[in-house]
Amino acid sequence: MNLEELFTFEDPNEVYIMMAIARKKNNPELRSEEAVTREVVRKPEEFKYKLRRLKSYVENFEHPKATPEDFNFYITFNPRNALTAYHNFKKELIEVDRQLMVKTDHIRLKKIDKIWIDTLQKPEARKRRQYFNIDVDTEDVNVLNIVLDQVRHEMEPSYIQKTRHGFHVLIKPAEYRDLRDFLSLTDHKIELHKDRLFFIGTINDEILCNI
Repeated sequence: MNLEELFTFEDPNEVYIMMAIARKKNNPELRSEEAVTREVVRKPEEFKYKLRRLKSYVENFEHPKATPEDFNFYITFNPRNALTAYHNFKKELIEVDRQLMVKTDHIRLKKIDKIWIDTLQKPEARKRRQYFNIDVDTEDVNVLNIVLDQVRHEMEPSYIQKTRHGFHVLIKPAEYRDLRDFLSLTDHKIELHKDRLFFIGTINDEILCNI
């Protein structure tokens, strides 16, 4: 996977968010926010550097119920608009100011950096639709091939990535009527996402081992 080729920059205000997550559904003992770390990628040459930082965090993560192997690495497959996020961030700070009038030790003061990245990650800050992502939640290759056949009626998939439990398929935005018809009828757990996260790998995958 070449991150620099897949996830491009077309505007000075565009950024991507990469993250490492030990999913709570796979690690019930974790608090939902306990094992998440995120990096903002501002230009192509930062992909490897920021991925190395995430890898370092995971390698040094200490918890009795989660190991480095429990982490998944993801990226926002649509770029975020830092300017839009900045305006929304100011609104968040105004709300913090209002709350501080009531409680001067408000806990959000200690999480200003988290508020900023949360604001960047929200769909409202999306700059453009670069991809859709098909989440195929089965390792059955026959099911994957059926999905790909439906997609190819309109366009070639941009990238296919193996996940822990299935596949992620990046496709260019389009109507995909055949795919939608198939998804409405199938019993398999397959979802079409217009703006969420794309699976990069785990700590032992090639892309993480070679950075």
